[in-house]
Amino acid sequence: MSMEESEVATKGDLHALESTLNGRIEGAKQELIGRIDGSKVEMIGRIEDCKLEMIGRIEESKVEMIGLVKDSKVEMIGRIEESKIEMIGLVKDSKVEMIGRIEESKIEMLERMESIETKLLTAFQAWALPVNSRVRKLELGDSTLGERLAAIEDRLMALERRPGRL
Repeated sequence: MSMEESEVATKGDLHALESTLNGRIEGAKQELIGRIDGSKVEMIGRIEDCKLEMIGRIEESKVEMIGLVKDSKVEMIGRIEESKIEMIGLVKDSKVEMIGRIEESKIEMLERMESIETKLLTAFQAWALPVNSRVRKLELGDSTLGERLAAIEDRLMALERRPGRL
């Protein structure tokens, strides 16, 4: 047995050991708190740096996106204008086509009307010939009747003028 192992510790030795250990613990604690605080400050710095970097990247992306949106807007306006011009052309072509069709229909309707007019005049002429013959006959008959009536009136007047009339 060594002397150290065989020695008995006193209360003072235990108190001294306790104080030494408490000092070491407190020192370790303070060192750890210092390291933690240092790490905390370092981490806060890194976070701030990261934050600033992210804000910068976001701003760059924002500027890039705004540029892309503006470019897209210009492109879309160009496409809209092209479509507008194309649509105006199509409308004009359709208008010309419709006017042509209307003119064709107008000519066709005029031709049909002339055909109907010709058919009607032909039908009226066919109807008018026998009617005209009848009217002439009636007029001739009427003139003969008129002559006969006039002759009867003359005779009646002659009878009325005669002396010795009843």
